[in-house]
Amino acid sequence: MLGKLVHQIKNQDKKNTGYFADGSRRYPVARLRFNVSNGEVRGMSLFALLYPSKTLSDMYLPIESLNNHESLEVIEKSVRLKLKEKLAIIEEKYGDSGNNKEDARWYYLAPMLMDGVIYAKHWIEDIVWEMNTDEEDTTSEVRSSSKDKRNKGFIAHIDKLRSYLDAPEEIHLGRKPEDLLETLVNMVLGSPAICIYRSNGRSTARATSLAKVFVNNFNLPESTAIIDLAYGRCRDDNSHWQNVLKYCKDGCFQAMIDEYIHMLKETAGFQSDGNQYQIVHDMMMDSLKIHTATYIADTYPDFKKRINGADRKSDGCRIRSSYAVGFTKDAGDNSKVVMRKENIRNAFNSPMRPFVLATTSIGQEGLDFHNYCRVIMHWNLPSNPIDLEQREGRINRFKCLAIRQNVADKYGKADGITFKRDIWTEMFEAAKAEKQNDQSELVPFWCFGKNQSVKIERLVPMYPMSKDEVNYERLIKILSLYRLTLGQARQEELLEYLFKEFKDTSGLKKLFIDLSPFSKGKEG
Repeated sequence: MLGKLVHQIKNQDKKNTGYFADGSRRYPVARLRFNVSNGEVRGMSLFALLYPSKTLSDMYLPIESLNNHESLEVIEKSVRLKLKEKLAIIEEKYGDSGNNKEDARWYYLAPMLMDGVIYAKHWIEDIVWEMNTDEEDTTSEVRSSSKDKRNKGFIAHIDKLRSYLDAPEEIHLGRKPEDLLETLVNMVLGSPAICIYRSNGRSTARATSLAKVFVNNFNLPESTAIIDLAYGRCRDDNSHWQNVLKYCKDGCFQAMIDEYIHMLKETAGFQSDGNQYQIVHDMMMDSLKIHTATYIADTYPDFKKRINGADRKSDGCRIRSSYAVGFTKDAGDNSKVVMRKENIRNAFNSPMRPFVLATTSIGQEGLDFHNYCRVIMHWNLPSNPIDLEQREGRINRFKCLAIRQNVADKYGKADGITFKRDIWTEMFEAAKAEKQNDQSELVPFWCFGKNQSVKIERLVPMYPMSKDEVNYERLIKILSLYRLTLGQARQEELLEYLFKEFKDTSGLKKLFIDLSPFSKGKEG
């Protein structure tokens, strides 16, 4: 994406578009920042992404819209009508009819005034505490190791906001921006803070802190490039947040976060009986915060200089690494020591980056990668069929992505189903209710029966003249037989014997060892 955006640059300085550009100034630079210029705050509208408005949240109820089979167009129309009523009240109370100048304060003050000054002030106290604990803030224009310096711009914006809320009677809003109504519609349907507030316990503190993590991710050069390519460059960098809102709405941020929370609740439910909302929040925060490590790679020119005594203190080539890291407990020289293995696995099991995981045999046993993955590519084939099944078992698990896609496809818009509270839980309950008597208890949580439209995909590259083609046919055939060897010594030799001596393997089913309670129940 970055390369495609760079190729579109015309008559601009390209010195920061290369890989080795300074990290804080890499093109495109972060645009979601609390900037201060000549003593004036410039990023007040950024609160539109961070403020979890209770009023805007209540204007859209996903379950109600799903039950009514409403399209996005119908939902937006309904939200517009509700917003017009609220805006008319705000304009009457806080508007200045004599001021015909367009006032950008409407974007962030209107939702706060709809909620009431007291609610907004409580939120300010929550966000100040959360921001002071944020070690990965990218919204500051100052890149400093000092937290006070990094938060200087943010505190200036908070102070400005407090001045408005401390004297609401002195707020005299000018003319509404022409796109105000559509921007507020996008906030209702796509603001990260509002969607999270709506989905995970209606806590302003949790909603803001997690929304802040998403804003940090949107500040990455790769994310900024995606937004620019999808919606075009804004008229100025201070309007970039509006395109981020559009991206979140068009990308169904609400549905994405609902599904993610459901999957994490499954894990949290098994781990603790405490505050599940807080546990899920903490899990999301850990999964979405990936520290960038820097590694020093020695190069031939640097090596040559050292040998010749020309440069004994060369820094070498510094390589950034966010996801392409050793699947071990390791970190670069400029990052905190973290358990990379756990962090990378949690990040891959989230709906965010990384979207591709390449691993050696260390990842083929004991690890789960099924939350958002249903395609596995075998770069090489193992000699043991059990290893092949172990690999694919990493993504073929309880409520894996393929299963959820089948359940959503069949029951998401099914007639006769009225959702009440938890859409995903109730869809699985509907699927379980339709399970046939001759089907295993694994249906629908581990498998979906014969009529599934989405399946786990296995990719095996077949290179010309490669022995993998013959090995693959052998593995697939032996894979259906290996359960015969349960409890037997020298299992691989027994499999080879069965494979060679029995041309028609269908008769071997009589010898299968089936210990499943389901089968025992059928026999009884």
